[in-house]
Amino acid sequence: MKKSKTSNKVQIEFDEEHLGVLVAALETYSRLQSGQIKMALDTVYADRDISYDEGEYLENAVRYIAFPSNPKREYDGHGSFYD
Repeated sequence: MKKSKTSNKVQIEFDEEHLGVLVAALETYSRLQSGQIKMALDTVYADRDISYDEGEYLENAVRYIAFPSNPKREYDGHGSFYD
């Protein structure tokens, strides 16, 4: 006999002014997951001027930690891996 899973529903209310923050957070999360570190930083820090060199440094540092080299699988820089 299988036990059915029940899910508890949660409702969250936002004011319209918060929707921009929510959209930016989801955009950032999506870009980080796909390895687009500099674009994620540009979304989060749109009010700051991160130079190209600073962005490259940060992207390389995060990519080195989050996407370690694997001799059989390599990250292609566009959200995918190849052998």
